[in-house]
Amino acid sequence: MTVRVNKPAFNIREKLSELERPIGVKGSELMKSDTAQEARDFVSAGRKNMIINGDMRVSQRGTSFTINSSSGVNYTLDRFRLYHGNVSSTGTVTRNSSNGLNEHANSLKFECTGGASSVDATDDCWIRYIVETLDMPNYGWPSNQYMTLSFWARSNRVGKHSVAIVSGNFQSQHYNHAYNLQNNVWKHVKISIPPPTSWTINGDNGLRIYWPLAIGSSYVTSTVDRWVYNTNDFVVSGVQQIQGVAGATFEITGVQLEVGKNATDFERRHYGEELALCQRYYWQQENFLWLYSLDAAHGYVRANVFYPVEMRAAPTVTGTFSNAGSANGFQSITKKHTIPYVTTPGSGLADISNLKFDAEL
Repeated sequence: MTVRVNKPAFNIREKLSELERPIGVKGSELMKSDTAQEARDFVSAGRKNMIINGDMRVSQRGTSFTINSSSGVNYTLDRFRLYHGNVSSTGTVTRNSSNGLNEHANSLKFECTGGASSVDATDDCWIRYIVETLDMPNYGWPSNQYMTLSFWARSNRVGKHSVAIVSGNFQSQHYNHAYNLQNNVWKHVKISIPPPTSWTINGDNGLRIYWPLAIGSSYVTSTVDRWVYNTNDFVVSGVQQIQGVAGATFEITGVQLEVGKNATDFERRHYGEELALCQRYYWQQENFLWLYSLDAAHGYVRANVFYPVEMRAAPTVTGTFSNAGSANGFQSITKKHTIPYVTTPGSGLADISNLKFDAEL
C-alpha cells in the first residue's frame, strides 16, 4: 500500500529572511565567537570597569574647587586630579548635577574663570586619572588584548579635543586620540586601543589617563591612534585651549576602561560600594575627635582611629588640634588605623577637627 503525504507550499526566500530577524547585528557577531571565552569577552560579562567614581557621584572633599597657579596638583571629585600648571588664569572645578545628560546625573566640570593667558612651551594643565596597578588585569596591560576607553565629554570650545592613555612610567608608552565636539553638546567618545608592544608600570601607578586643558608645545604630537614610545607627548596638535580662555568650559562623566574591543554599557555600582572604593585612597572624619583623660593631671591622651576600609597604603594624616598641649601629632599610622595624641593637654582634654587621611596615587 502506498501512503502519500501532502504539505502546503511555502516561499523559501521568506523563510530564509526570517532567520535573520531574531539575531540582530550584535547577535550575529556573538554567534561567530569560536569559544566561550570569546563570547564572554564580547559581552564583557562580570565586573569590568577599572575606573572608580567614573560617574562622578562621590565627592568627599566638596563640590566646588578654585584652581590657580599656586594650587599645584589637586584632587577634586574623588579619584580625579587636576593640575593647574603655570597657566596664570584661575579656574573652578565643580560637580555639575544639572548637566542635562540623561545617562549620568553628575559630571566633572572645569571652567576658566580668570582672564585670558597664553600657554608657554612647558606649561601643562590637565585632568588626570591613575589606574592602580592592582586594578589592571595581570597587574599590567593584558597580553595581546585590546582595551576600550569610553566617556562622555562636552565643551563650549568647538572643534578638536584629545585624550591620552599613558603607562605608569610617564615617558614610556603614549596613545593619543583626537575627537571633535560641538558647542555644549554631549558626545560619547569610544576608543578601542590595541595592545602596546611593551608596558611599563611605576610601582602602584599602572596606567594614566589625561584630558588636556592647556598644554604647551613641548608635549604636542601629530601622531594619533597608535602607540609611541619614550616620549613626553600627551596632547594632539590643534586641540582647543580651555584654561587661559575666559569662560571656556570642559566636562566629562561616565568614564569607563575595560578589557576588549567594545565599549559596553556603563557599569553602575551601588553608591556604598563606590564610596568604599574611593575611601581606600582618601577619607575624612566629619566630626570632632575628643581626646580625654579622667585624671586632669594626666600628661598624655590619645585615641585609636580605625578607618572605614583598609587604605591603599599608610596615609598622610592631617588635622587641627585644639588645646594642643606641649606636643601633638599622629603615631602608629598604618593602612588600618591611626593613633592621634596630645601631651599635657589642659584639663586632660583635647580635640581634633578636620581629620583627613590621604593615600592617593
